[in-house]
Amino acid sequence: MQYNFDKFIDRSESDCKKFRHSKELNFLPLWIADTDFEVPEFVSKAMIERANHKCYGYPYEDEEFGKVTANWIEKRHGHSIQNEDVVFVTGVIPGLTYIIDEFTNPGDHIVYNTPIYNPIMEAIEDGGRVRVESPFIKIDNEYRIDFEDLEEKLKNPKTSLFVLVNPHNPLGKVYCKEELLKILELCLKYNVKVFSDEIHSDIILTKDKKHIPFASLSKEASDICFTGYNPGKAFNVSGLRTACIVIQNKNLRERFIIARKKFKGMGLTIFGQAGYIACYKYGHEYVDELVEYIEKNYEFVKSFIKENNLKITTSNLEGTYLMWLDFSEYFNNQEELDDFIKNKAHIFLNKGTSFGENGKLHMRMNIATTKDYLKKALERLKDALNESY
Repeated sequence: MQYNFDKFIDRSESDCKKFRHSKELNFLPLWIADTDFEVPEFVSKAMIERANHKCYGYPYEDEEFGKVTANWIEKRHGHSIQNEDVVFVTGVIPGLTYIIDEFTNPGDHIVYNTPIYNPIMEAIEDGGRVRVESPFIKIDNEYRIDFEDLEEKLKNPKTSLFVLVNPHNPLGKVYCKEELLKILELCLKYNVKVFSDEIHSDIILTKDKKHIPFASLSKEASDICFTGYNPGKAFNVSGLRTACIVIQNKNLRERFIIARKKFKGMGLTIFGQAGYIACYKYGHEYVDELVEYIEKNYEFVKSFIKENNLKITTSNLEGTYLMWLDFSEYFNNQEELDDFIKNKAHIFLNKGTSFGENGKLHMRMNIATTKDYLKKALERLKDALNESY
């Protein structure tokens, strides 16, 4: 490997949110969805070169911003877009807030499948819209869309937007083409637009799966779709606050840009732009090696659970580096589980109920860290479970 993912970076003395208070409270954080790996040299070099200019005035949007994004999406996902389809945002969730404001009305229903990444629910509620959940159904440890329920929710005349997360956070599910086509069919039938959060699309672990951009399904799909991308998840640059929304429909794109202006969300930064461009321009080999390392971590976690006879069920991790752990064999309520993980195992995970009520008795664990660190955390979990149960 060209890149050393076994190198441990002590983030506790930085301004890293993930590791804040970790030393004084003696817990190992495996929660927030960023990696513990140092950024590749080509990213830090790009920002250092920009810093060496020593004039940090207002930037314009470099034409490379759209170009490298379009090239990246085509090469990695086989979907061709135009450079002008790429619109800067400070993050995928801020982009969603602009969409909610511009393309839905107060009191409208916005539908999504649960469990789901919590800020999506917050964005809907904060925007004065109605959150409408369509829970996944679990069959043989596989999470599937209940299409009968989804259609009931989408056909409500008040429904104006469907939120898709692919690959899914927190389930690690990568949608197959048949599922995406069925979603498209229903959204077209009931005149519902689609926001597709594809922020984890570079992290696909299963060899027989590939990421299919929703907008790539057809012209009809791209005409109703807003797609969020961000190099933050793969390259550990989320703190640069630089992402994009891809909008191929010109009319929707122009309206989105007006909405972004309304919220004064045009704050492109010089270092964010430099880092973003470097990620998508030079990062193919890095991401390939990263995915290989995360895949080995996933196999290690599964083996550890099995070899130590831990009664924890893991969902099938097809994409992302976020494992969905079921602790229902040990606990009857979420509060007991939360207290155990934090105060007895001394690790920090995301509690399942933050992703929706059907996340009860689950935890989300980030495995994008060194194998040694991951092993240390799992040993703590094992010892605490054996001591208590």
